[in-house]
Amino acid sequence: MLILIPARGRVVLSKTSVIALRLLVHLGLLGPGKRVPLRVVARELRVSPTYLIKIGRRLARAGILRASRGAGGGVNIDRAPADITLLATVEACQGPTLGDFCRRADGRREVCGLHMAGADLHKAITRSLSRWTLDDLIRRPGPPAGHRSSRRCLLQGGRP
Repeated sequence: MLILIPARGRVVLSKTSVIALRLLVHLGLLGPGKRVPLRVVARELRVSPTYLIKIGRRLARAGILRASRGAGGGVNIDRAPADITLLATVEACQGPTLGDFCRRADGRREVCGLHMAGADLHKAITRSLSRWTLDDLIRRPGPPAGHRSSRRCLLQGGRP
């Protein structure tokens, strides 16, 4: 499954991955160990509670979130934000990142040039997503103060 999709000449993360990142940044800004019900977060992020709960389950299965039920229940980040990569978050939402170019090729010498270019692109994408962490996003959850743009930041609810 490819993690990045071309859209009108741009490359964007899926809606699910963007909302997952928004959820994690929101929780990260609340502070370590702070547990919040997903329905409350959904209201604050202005996203569907049902959709956010689905995303929360995926992140919990991946060990990124810890979920608890009952009075005082909710979700919180289960690891240090510096240990949660964008790659782990995207893969929790979309599955493993796989390049799917040529079929039935075992070695790099047995594939076409497009396959080799695609493999290089895949390697670059996974390397970059592995380098960036939730901690990086928490430290800069939006554009600098005074920044003007015609497009709203994705982490602040803007549309791709």
